[in-house]
Amino acid sequence: MRLAADQLLRRFIAPVPFLLIAIVSALAALPVSDAEDTTPAHHSTPNRSESIHSLPLTFERSEGKFISRTPGYTVALEPRQVTVTLRSSAERHSSKTPFVRMRLLDSNAFSALSPEEPLSGKANYFIGNDPAKWRTNVALFGKVRVSSIYKNVDLVYYGKQQQLEYDFVIQPGGDPGAIRFSVDGASHTRIAPNGDLNLGVGGSRAILHQPVAYQIIDGRRHNIAAGFLPLPGGRFGLRVAQYERKSPLIIDPVLAYSTYLGGSDDEGVFGIGFDDDGNIYVAGETASRNFPEKGGVQGSLGGGYDAFVSKFNS
Repeated sequence: MRLAADQLLRRFIAPVPFLLIAIVSALAALPVSDAEDTTPAHHSTPNRSESIHSLPLTFERSEGKFISRTPGYTVALEPRQVTVTLRSSAERHSSKTPFVRMRLLDSNAFSALSPEEPLSGKANYFIGNDPAKWRTNVALFGKVRVSSIYKNVDLVYYGKQQQLEYDFVIQPGGDPGAIRFSVDGASHTRIAPNGDLNLGVGGSRAILHQPVAYQIIDGRRHNIAAGFLPLPGGRFGLRVAQYERKSPLIIDPVLAYSTYLGGSDDEGVFGIGFDDDGNIYVAGETASRNFPEKGGVQGSLGGGYDAFVSKFNS
């Protein structure tokens, strides 16, 4: 990831993508460009970054649900709701683990989960000393479908670039206006000017990116304008422009997380790197007296600008 030098210094808190759900430029307030990468070559290379971006989510059965685990979060799929729980090292030992849960309102109570795209890899869990409780050769899947979540509407979950994606597949006779959802676990919700639905979750931010809607007709893709629709009671629906009702419509939102690195004054980020364990290193400079909040080698600002190196563990 390479950051534009002329846009590194920010007057406010400088958001830096954290490996909670994704390391993606779409989450960062600092835009990506082709500026020179100052990160050491053995820590951050295009291949390393691209390999992390390309890792798919995998889903496995677990007690009537489908679970997907990553270094930074866990996804739990149920027929009528999805829960994403943060799994940073500090939050694993907290009684208030941040989460966000989306419930599909007035959806089909008899809908069921079905896996798709079986993967060649298997998961194995050797936990504890009792072999009878070990789980081996657990099947993994690339997608999970909820059939008929609404009339003539299927919901398909999958992972792309370490983000949770889900497609509403609306067949002829289906109504995108029937899709409504509530959000639990968020301290606040706001539809941003760019159409994203921002959710405050603990010290982090969950983002439901503006939905992308399209149809494939005669082998050609036709994009359809779509967005989130605020409803009373903190609920949301989907707003979709006119489309060809005789052909399927795909509505594709993306759920992603980010967190913040910074203080109350200026921060500049000049390099981001990765190690073999998936940890992220951020190097830069700060003029903030309250950065970092705790745990820093130096407890107070030592000059006009101090250098820093921060580590986000996986």
